[in-house]
Amino acid sequence: MKRVLVLLVAASMCCFGLASCSGSVPAADLPSSDVAAVTDTDLEASQAQEQEDVTVTVTDKTVTPKDYDQWIYSNYANFVFEITNHTDKDIQGIQGDLEIKDLFGETIMTVSCDFTGTTIPAGKTIRNDELSLECNEFVDSEVKVYNEDYKDLRFQYIVSQIVFTDGSVEEY
Repeated sequence: MKRVLVLLVAASMCCFGLASCSGSVPAADLPSSDVAAVTDTDLEASQAQEQEDVTVTVTDKTVTPKDYDQWIYSNYANFVFEITNHTDKDIQGIQGDLEIKDLFGETIMTVSCDFTGTTIPAGKTIRNDELSLECNEFVDSEVKVYNEDYKDLRFQYIVSQIVFTDGSVEEY
């Protein structure tokens, strides 16, 4: 049985922002020709190639509660990423989607997330702790990500494009 995977946010999700990342567009807002369907075989082949080139892993999640005295007007979920470059070229930027799932594997939200501004040397791993999700208290999915412990969340980063310092681009 072939399952169809839609790499976009479900229509029920509202807008949200990730500092240094842009929000996803609900699939219902796109013309049907823009929704990409991928079979299991295609997805496995694509993910295998991504694994060969780069690995993006969320290693921790902390929270920053709103605090008006400190000029923090929203709750934030803060993420720590480890990014490993498995190629023989330095990476200038990575574009992709971060899927956040609950303990049971149900997708809570998907957010477009790009890593730029730091070169990732060939064969090396870097740590990025500068990305945070501003959590709107009226959006259930954002509240869930904010309230869940790191150990109860599952993350998958799906690479769509890698830009190397030599100007070459790899698309997935």
